[in-house]
Amino acid sequence: MSTSEHTSRQRIFRIFAGTLVVFALFGGIIYLGRQSAPLPESPRQNSSKEPREALLAENQYHTLLEALSNDDISQACSLCETLIPGLSRDLLSEDSPEWNILILCEEAREKNLAEEKRALLKQAAKLPPEAAIKRLAAYHEVLSLDPGDAIHREKTLALEKTILQDIQNKLTQALKEKNISRACSLCEQLPPFRLVSSEPLEPLCASAMEERRLQQIAEVLAKVKPLPASDYLGNLQGYRQLAQLDPAEDTYWEKIERYRESAEKAQGRMLRRASARMSYDLHTGTFWYLPSIAEKREASGGAHAYFYIGKKDDSTPPQLRFVCLLRRENPFKASQVLLSFDDARYALPLQEKWVHFQDGFLWCDIPLPEAGEALELFRAFAHAQKGSFSLPDSGEEPFPGRTLSKEEFAGLRQMLQLYEELRK
Repeated sequence: MSTSEHTSRQRIFRIFAGTLVVFALFGGIIYLGRQSAPLPESPRQNSSKEPREALLAENQYHTLLEALSNDDISQACSLCETLIPGLSRDLLSEDSPEWNILILCEEAREKNLAEEKRALLKQAAKLPPEAAIKRLAAYHEVLSLDPGDAIHREKTLALEKTILQDIQNKLTQALKEKNISRACSLCEQLPPFRLVSSEPLEPLCASAMEERRLQQIAEVLAKVKPLPASDYLGNLQGYRQLAQLDPAEDTYWEKIERYRESAEKAQGRMLRRASARMSYDLHTGTFWYLPSIAEKREASGGAHAYFYIGKKDDSTPPQLRFVCLLRRENPFKASQVLLSFDDARYALPLQEKWVHFQDGFLWCDIPLPEAGEALELFRAFAHAQKGSFSLPDSGEEPFPGRTLSKEEFAGLRQMLQLYEELRK
């Protein structure tokens, strides 16, 4: 064998061996892929799921059909609310139970709407002719249920026009007769107009309200002008009402400031004895009495517990309020305040609206009754030699507290004395 023939045979052998290796590698990859691929769901498994879903849908359909056959519309609507989310099969096929369920549910909703409308219209039909506004309210409900009801939309429109014209006539007559209270009452009790505009009534109502305002100013002036200057409370109350009726009149504001100063002078002795200051809230007509120590809560000698008082500028009795506050980085919901004194501890439940967190302080503001256990508890606390308060929260951490100073106890007693004097 020549050298060239030997070399040719070796090359053919290497090519054949390489081809066998490539086939072996591809065969292994295909085998591993078949082993790791998920097995397709068998026809038996598919067939077991489909009958179950079909049977469930059939049962739902027959339950719904029975409710409708018995005219139990509320039950049918209730079933639809629970059945529809559970439908998962093809809803495009008109032969499927799911499609039939949708049709029945639509029928149930239509019947329910018709029943609600009939009930409203039956109620409206029983109303006497003069109860037009109540009838209008029923028509509005009908349109809310079925905005596309053209027949009752026309009826509602006609009724609104009739009512609007009737009110306009009554308003015109009341203003002509100077019956301002009647005119204002009509304006304040206008029904809602949804299909017509109430614009024709606006100038009439504006005129009625202005006439009433002028009447009220005249009535208050007739009461306040004869009052002597010494009756600072009566004058203060009267000019406060006048300022609210006519804010542009500077004279009323000057009178308010004058009689507020008179009130402060008249109570100066009481205020000095209680180490308190007084302010006047023009909007509510309330005198507020706060101890001077309450303004120093940031300082070491400031009050972290004190009483303050609110008193109207009329004959209403004053109200005593108790405030306690603690510096806190984070707020929490205190459910009660604990008062500790005379070797005992007393708990007072707190309403949520009494508890506040502001400017780094957790504080409660408790209105006290004129008499009762709560008031007596705070009286005893104010007259104790020493004591503390705390605000428990619902957590497991120890709740914060504060021992009151002698100055704080003295302030509590002074404000109680001022409270008693204001009650006389």
